[in-house]
Amino acid sequence: MGRSSLEQNLDRDASVELGVVGGKHPAHPAAPQWVEDETAPHLGAPMDRWDGWWKFVLLSLRHNHAGGLGVRGAVGNHGGAHHNKLGSGLPAEDFRTGVVLRRMSRAPISLVALVLAGCSALPHPVEPLEGPLAVASDPAPQSWNEVFAEPSDVEVRVEVAAHWLASRRGLINFKHPTTQRSQLEAGPQLISLLVGVIRHPERGDFLIDTGIDRTLAEGDPAAVRGAVERILETLMPVEDIASMRRRLSLDLRGVFLTHTHFDHVLGLPDLPTDLPIYVGEREADRRGLVASLSRRGHKRVYSDRPPLQGLRAADGIPLGPFASAIDLFGDRSVWAIPMAGHTEGSIVYLVNAKNGPVLFLGDTSHTQWGWDHSVGPGLFSEDRETNARELETLRVFAASHPQVRVVVGHEF
Repeated sequence: MGRSSLEQNLDRDASVELGVVGGKHPAHPAAPQWVEDETAPHLGAPMDRWDGWWKFVLLSLRHNHAGGLGVRGAVGNHGGAHHNKLGSGLPAEDFRTGVVLRRMSRAPISLVALVLAGCSALPHPVEPLEGPLAVASDPAPQSWNEVFAEPSDVEVRVEVAAHWLASRRGLINFKHPTTQRSQLEAGPQLISLLVGVIRHPERGDFLIDTGIDRTLAEGDPAAVRGAVERILETLMPVEDIASMRRRLSLDLRGVFLTHTHFDHVLGLPDLPTDLPIYVGEREADRRGLVASLSRRGHKRVYSDRPPLQGLRAADGIPLGPFASAIDLFGDRSVWAIPMAGHTEGSIVYLVNAKNGPVLFLGDTSHTQWGWDHSVGPGLFSEDRETNARELETLRVFAASHPQVRVVVGHEF
């Protein structure tokens, strides 16, 4: 059977080196881009946080059986950087010959798991660092303008590890008045699992989040057990973290996690167990409804790994508009900024790169639409009110520093 144009597009690598407008690895063509499909059915009004769980499941099932996930594809460019703008769904005949539709509609449990596994408690310990990773510069900067006036020699790039079908009700807050006025469709949305790559001339190479491991890239979701296994049946691999590491000749010295939801840690099994993994100190305090649903899957991800190392807000300095900004290497090149809301220990990372500053939002905003419209995530965030406040703080910062390029959690 011939491969559809959509399937061929999705198998492309979308690696882009930030600082080179439209730049990409020469062996990999540019990422596909998409436009909204206005014909997709509207699935009803937004729902309350608690009584909406089962409505979410029923609406998703109704949509799956209603005849299509329907995305129209078009190639384009947005502001010199690549990102995806997806419609509400995909025609069954043009998406892995309908496999995803069949898998998504097999049983309610996979959709329940999608909601619950994304917010379950962390089954692995976090030990706060006893002090900063490096001694910060003295005197401390008084403003971000002072920081950005002296770009570092650090290089940064973004890689696409996989594409994945997720619920837009989880990605975007449908209770927000802006979403209600927009009449944004509430069906599935195609997103990307991103990996940031930081190349420091003295400290070595670091990752921001981990992509996927080799077993998932080979199409074996059973390698991750429990509820996560069912969710990952719609995963479309692009490149596993081991292959990415070889292609880029990375001398890895550590991983900076934005947070520990499963879609940000799936590459850990292919990384050395003695490689330091950094995360917000409060990530162990994550709240969740049914932690046991994804605990089996996380157990394999963290197998034989020592406790994660917690970045402490107390090791940062107030640098407006942020209460704490941690100068990770002491040279003003890479900053970790605690940003609770999506999870208790969420972190955003600001890289003062030689080609201009780049801000990695993590899942403080999953989508470009959410960022552009100041609407935070929906069901996938643990504290939507706090998330919304932090998102507005980040938007104020970005508006004050237009030279900062923003990378949202799951589109590029």
